[in-house]
Amino acid sequence: MTSRPPGDPKKDWWTMDDIAAYWKVKPKTIRTYRTRDRGELPAEDGKFGATPVWKPKTVIGFKRPSAQTGRGRPARSEEAPAEGRDGE
Repeated sequence: MTSRPPGDPKKDWWTMDDIAAYWKVKPKTIRTYRTRDRGELPAEDGKFGATPVWKPKTVIGFKRPSAQTGRGRPARSEEAPAEGRDGE
């Protein structure tokens, strides 16, 4: 049996390393998401011993935190001009 690369959707189960590979982030980021418990990671589908695992379709269908819109500061071109900036 050939092992599949991390993040391969054809795997039966994904670990945090697989999720990190699929989302193109560091495994530490996924561990942080899980520890914070802020909905940044879908609920695990099971455990193998103490290792949480997910079905690939659970992760693939999950809306990632970075995919959310309306966060952060607007780009400089979108900011309103500061009062008095024109020398008034």
